[in-house]
Amino acid sequence: MNTAGYEKDPGLRWFEYESRNRSNTAIGALAMVRGPVPTRGELLLLLETACARHPRLRSHARPPGHALLPDPSLEDHLTLARLDPTGESALVPAVENACARPLGDLTWRVRLFHGHQDGEFAVLILAHHGLADGMSLVALLQSGSSFQRGSSFQGGPSGYPVPARSRPNGADPVGWTAGRVRAVTREAAAVLAPRPGAAQPAVSVTAPGAVPRHRWTSVPLGRLTAIAHAHAASPNDVYLAALAGALAPWRQDDRPVRALVPISTRSAADTDELGNHLYGRVVTLPCHLPTARSRLEAVMEQTRRIRREQQAPDTGALLGALPTAWQGRMTGRQLSPRRVTLIASYVPSSAQRFRLAGRTVEAVRPLMFLPAGHRLAVCLAEYAGSASLGVVALPGLPAEALLAGWHGELRGLESDAAGRGVR
Repeated sequence: MNTAGYEKDPGLRWFEYESRNRSNTAIGALAMVRGPVPTRGELLLLLETACARHPRLRSHARPPGHALLPDPSLEDHLTLARLDPTGESALVPAVENACARPLGDLTWRVRLFHGHQDGEFAVLILAHHGLADGMSLVALLQSGSSFQRGSSFQGGPSGYPVPARSRPNGADPVGWTAGRVRAVTREAAAVLAPRPGAAQPAVSVTAPGAVPRHRWTSVPLGRLTAIAHAHAASPNDVYLAALAGALAPWRQDDRPVRALVPISTRSAADTDELGNHLYGRVVTLPCHLPTARSRLEAVMEQTRRIRREQQAPDTGALLGALPTAWQGRMTGRQLSPRRVTLIASYVPSSAQRFRLAGRTVEAVRPLMFLPAGHRLAVCLAEYAGSASLGVVALPGLPAEALLAGWHGELRGLESDAAGRGVR
């Protein structure tokens, strides 16, 4: 494969990070589909359609200098598996095992699970984080759908606006200006500065090689936006504040709970483009504050600052100024469990439902990865009027309790707004 087109790809840092840390960085989406199981031929035709829209899917997109391999066939990417007819109790372990398996020489895989429940099948899309971010996965789902391409989703992960500017850390060549030099210096100082260690949730003894657990819950998106409106906040603010309250019982000491929040650098012209167009900003989750409202206000104070920074034309320039190998090292430092507690991602999507081979996609569940040394990661993803919260955690963590606590925090914010007569 010719790697020339990837040399300035910001996603290459994830291949470097994975290689240095022996980590699995695959992210994914689990589409729950109603209808008869498609044939293998139908699925291969859908993959062919996706590859026609996204040619990078045909190649081994590996960093320059790595061994080049023959481009794989579509058959290499596709697996069909029949499960026991026991519903979620069969599906969830199968998904967890698939997510725990490294992608190997491929950068993406598709698995179809069926038989676990009458009239339903599930399609798992996994992609290396260097090839795709959350918005890329939505684009891939859209590629196999009858959903009209011209009415794509808008916005960026974490609910921050996408500025109309060239991406300083993207593939576009950029020149050195005084503003860019200042941005690089400022961002390097923020990453390299010493910080007090981040808190980590306590884990009971976990066997080596234990498969991380994935759990999900969902709420109507309208409910989330109504809570945000009542508090003059964004849905992302509500998500993070509720996460702070849900994590409060897990704190073992006074160290800060820091969430690395991915921010999109996509412009309006490339919302459907594959690749990893993200940089991270840290939000300290105010787990120590006593009420849901006070936690939300503390989160909003931080996200207002991030939004102001996001509008600066040179924000995110640091990664674009570094060689790929250094980008991998910098990503490793940003993700170090000594610096941050978890990744907390937010992925927007279309309000319309997708269709897969003529069948309706009823729900989409997000799948995050665990960075090296981490115990927990979360993602909130929108789909067709619903917001689905996905948790990946080491087996010794009570993921179900975290999801229940998150719902409790939403109720607390609703009660606060009602008590103040806000609608």
